[in-house]
Amino acid sequence: MIVYTQDPTTLKSYINQMRRWYAGGWQNLMKHYRIVSHPVKAIELTLVYAEGVVFSVLLFLILLLNPWFFAHTFVPYFALVASFGIYSVKKSERLDLLYYSPAYVLLSFVNSWIFLEQFLKQVILHKRSMVWFHPERVQLS
Repeated sequence: MIVYTQDPTTLKSYINQMRRWYAGGWQNLMKHYRIVSHPVKAIELTLVYAEGVVFSVLLFLILLLNPWFFAHTFVPYFALVASFGIYSVKKSERLDLLYYSPAYVLLSFVNSWIFLEQFLKQVILHKRSMVWFHPERVQLS
């Protein structure tokens, strides 16, 4: 069997997909909260979700509170991501991969925002108003 995944084709569909995933993750964590009380099982979940919240909050706080520090941290991070992009271009001989490096950096902000948004909606406000829809599909050649 051969299976193909299909990534969202637009930023809007990407954002909707990430909202579904993050909302589902938070809902799942809230539904099975008892597992968090078990020390061995809780460590992974706690680290994943705590790291997501801490990273997302710090990403925006550092940008707002200390733009100089953010710029000096952001430039090396962008250089590292760009170097991975260059390596990917050389390894796979696909020049288009180089264009995705800036998008990756920008999407880290989008993902952080959506993660915090869904934390607020699902955990703090207890809103369960997610609408499940079928993403648009593109015919593969």
